[in-house]
Amino acid sequence: MERKRGRPKGARNKVTAAMRSAARNHSSEALETLLALMRGGDKRVSLSAAQEILNRAWGRPGPLAEPVEGMEEGMADRLSILSDGALDERIRRLLDETGFDPAVGRKEKEDPAAAD
Repeated sequence: MERKRGRPKGARNKVTAAMRSAARNHSSEALETLLALMRGGDKRVSLSAAQEILNRAWGRPGPLAEPVEGMEEGMADRLSILSDGALDERIRRLLDETGFDPAVGRKEKEDPAAAD
């Protein structure tokens, strides 16, 4: 006779439920840590923390249903096939090129040409 192992099909994992409950008790502290990292000086850490906060608040973004104004034809499809790391790198490059600081919500250095 074959011996069955593990919990019965459909039974909840009590350890997982207990761990989830314990982790939820620290949610406020974890969010405060992510906020502090997001507002810190390191752009890469700031971007990663901001992504984590947004993903938890709104879920991971899916593919674009409609084209975005100013986006060239097919760009959404090309972006959707990028790995998370490749997309993160493109975002970092764009932030560096524009001088936009996501922790502050504005450009780090004002563009002298924009003052005219």
